[in-house]
Amino acid sequence: MDSPRALGLRFQDNSKLHDDVVLEFAGQEYTCDSYYFALDNRLLPEQEDDEKIRLVMRRLLEQWLEAARSLSDGSQAFLPFDLSDQCSRWIRCERRGDDFALALGWSDTEGWSFSPSDIGELLFALRNFHADTPEVVMGGERFEGLIAESIAAI
Repeated sequence: MDSPRALGLRFQDNSKLHDDVVLEFAGQEYTCDSYYFALDNRLLPEQEDDEKIRLVMRRLLEQWLEAARSLSDGSQAFLPFDLSDQCSRWIRCERRGDDFALALGWSDTEGWSFSPSDIGELLFALRNFHADTPEVVMGGERFEGLIAESIAAI
């Protein structure tokens, strides 16, 4: 396996819907579940297979990219990656000039309460976000490029 990158999201199909999504962030890896990607009702609602998970993950990452590109200096977005029954994990992304300040954290927003293929207003108005990693600052072109690489790799 490759060493962790500064940022990336990948699917490692194990046919279990658990422990099969990996977020790479600042040289660390965080393993999560594809369960709520498979249950997403907005895309391929009759399927719960790896094809659907990949489609939902691509759409999720496209939303990350759209949100990042829409931010003005000083504004922030929240990018979900780990959806669970009673909480969810997110990347807080704040535009600072040409750079982005990124931090991982969690919210008590339940993973079932929104569709990962259509995050909606939570992208810009997540309640109760609690950062639990140090902030990482990354150039905007690099940040957007790493998201694009993840989209292409899924």
